[in-house]
Amino acid sequence: YDDNDAPYRVENARRMPCSGVAIASDGRLYLVEVDGRQPDLSVGTTRPQFAALMRAFGATEGLLFDGGGSSTLVARRLGDRVADMTNSPSDGAERPVADGLFVYSTAPTGPPVRLIARPNVIRTVPGADIPLRVAAVDAFYHATVSAGPVDASVTPSNLGAVRDGVFLAARAGTGRLVLHGDGLRGEVPLEIDAAPARTRIVPRRPNVQEHQTIELTVQAYDAHGFPLELPSSLPWKAGDGTIEARGLFHAGSNDANVSVRIGNAVATTRVTVGEHDVALPFVQYAHFVTLPHDGPGALSKDAGCGSCVGLRFSFAANERAAYAMANVPLPDDTIGVKFDLRDDGSAARIRLSFRNEINEDVLLDATELGESGWRSVVVRFPAGSRATRLEAIYVLPAKGIELSEGNVVLRNVRAIVAGH
Repeated sequence: YDDNDAPYRVENARRMPCSGVAIASDGRLYLVEVDGRQPDLSVGTTRPQFAALMRAFGATEGLLFDGGGSSTLVARRLGDRVADMTNSPSDGAERPVADGLFVYSTAPTGPPVRLIARPNVIRTVPGADIPLRVAAVDAFYHATVSAGPVDASVTPSNLGAVRDGVFLAARAGTGRLVLHGDGLRGEVPLEIDAAPARTRIVPRRPNVQEHQTIELTVQAYDAHGFPLELPSSLPWKAGDGTIEARGLFHAGSNDANVSVRIGNAVATTRVTVGEHDVALPFVQYAHFVTLPHDGPGALSKDAGCGSCVGLRFSFAANERAAYAMANVPLPDDTIGVKFDLRDDGSAARIRLSFRNEINEDVLLDATELGESGWRSVVVRFPAGSRATRLEAIYVLPAKGIELSEGNVVLRNVRAIVAGH
């Protein structure tokens, strides 16, 4: 339903992490969460897309919960005794929230009826070692205690072997891992691919300082998009500098092409070494905006120098944020922004607003005010992300502190660009 009175309606067309609940016509309950704001993992969904996803599951009723960093899904996986987080929150960690929807099993614990293992499907390539976690469960999927050891056999046997609780993948093919113990049985499907259908090295656009190190990892996926377990040591190669079998790259003085082979698939990336500054026309584009609109602050150019922008704010009159809006395009391979700041000692907060490669707004903390005078501020983007435009440098009141007014000056706004 396209609600004309939806909360913050402007977000309807924005992709973001979403979570909600849906009910199908057969009474089945779906708890749905889609990660977002992480281009390497997921860009999220718009609200109409999330509704379409629910309908694709067969839902006839659905409700969207609060989205963004509070979208979290926690579950007790089969064989575990406690619940843990199953998604990747956009904050990087679970956010404290005021409420949630909880589903509990009221079935009593019974005797064990079968063995299960984690992972419950082994998808890998030859040469990988996958530790197994075996547990017994009852008829209601509660983890129970199973006395005695568990034996494991591989069918067909040439796919690999199990030693000391670790499956060793030997060759490509499909089969199953059969578990036996204490009169119980279980099976784990085996899908061993000769080579991945898709690979990538992370972080994307890796950057490192001269003669420093950066850890690179490779991610691999099968033809259906499922991630593949990989050997811990792989044949990495670097055109400049050196790289260890576990992906630790030691930089030299120049950019380096890095590659890794998995079967007949090769993943490549370019590691930029060092960085340089590029001046941004921030003064040319800067203009004043407040939240709410028409606040009592102001922006002044040439505030003591040709590259200076003065930003005056007054939070005593319901002004909640004062912006030096600019919307300045950033050079390719920008990894951060730096600028000089004349601190007024007011204890306010400085933040930056960027637009990333998938057209999302990204807000980053820059610094807190409190020591009068000039200083340099450096803000670096999260690893692997790419910013395309600097939208604003703005001031917010300090948390828990009542402020009246203040005045800061920004000078020499520059992009930090990867490479020499």
